[in-house]
Amino acid sequence: KLVPTTKNVHSRCFLLPRRHGVYPTELKENSHSHHYNNQDKQRQKVEAYVFSKLEEYSKKKSINLLHLTSLSHIRRRLKRDIKSLHGQFDSNTVSEEKL
Repeated sequence: KLVPTTKNVHSRCFLLPRRHGVYPTELKENSHSHHYNNQDKQRQKVEAYVFSKLEEYSKKKSINLLHLTSLSHIRRRLKRDIKSLHGQFDSNTVSEEKL
């Protein structure tokens, strides 16, 4: 169908066909900035969690200094404790393996 033209541009009214996955530029930019802000917040949460756990590990008197500084030991303990943290994140952006 043809859209009738008028002299006043503001009085034209017509619907554009909707296409899946096509958004106005402003919406795309807003969603990208929201995505990056969300990732930054999640990264900060993970960093805060890891540092709090490292501090907690260092305060335990039963931990041997070699165990505390061993990267494999720290990694093993963080992997064990990370399951509680996984529920706090959007599963679409942060997978358990990524944590």
